Amino acid sequence: FEFLYDGTRYLGSVTKNYQATPSTSGLNAGLAHYWKLDESSGDAFDAVGSMTMTNANATQFVSAKLGNGADFEKDASTRFYTSDDMAGAPYTSYSSCLWFNLESFPSLNDESYNFIVSLDTPGSFDMRYINLGGAPQLRFNHFIPDDYISTTFGTVLSPGAWHFFCGTWDGNFTRIYLDGVQVGNTMPVSVTSNAN
Repeated sequence: FEFLYDGTRYLGSVTKNYQATPSTSGLNAGLAHYWKLDESSGDAFDAVGSMTMTNANATQFVSAKLGNGADFEKDASTRFYTSDDMAGAPYTSYSSCLWFNLESFPSLNDESYNFIVSLDTPGSFDMRYINLGGAPQLRFNHFIPDDYISTTFGTVLSPGAWHFFCGTWDGNFTRIYLDGVQVGNTMPVSVTSNAN
């Protein structure tokens, strides 16, 4: 599943998410979108907001950490997408948290489709696990007009294990959390335009 909060979650809240079970209360404060991915087929419905994610190319639902999950393939042949903006986007601050399990280790120097999640709307972000030069890393990118702010954490994650990954933006810093622990942060100092 994926949580998307309107507002920054910090260590205590992220740890609470990490330790959560489906019946845990107190996780709804600021919750803007929540895709449980508990469907057995079709689109992914938003349990809190109204942003249904369209199922492209027959993404399969499989048994996951808590109930069902979606089985995405590296070549982007399976995905969910939406043309809707996040409600109120771009948020002044937001947090995206999810459970993921790698089926295989990322290919060397291939960033193209190693997304865990990507939201291509104003105030958007993506979360990836990539392998650059033999140095695997989690990456959270927060996109700003004509550029982005990236926070990374170098770590080797073994296929077959579940991990809880959160990326946050508070208006000044991006932060990443892995399994309830903050492992990286970045404050924009200078930016290089990606405009064509």
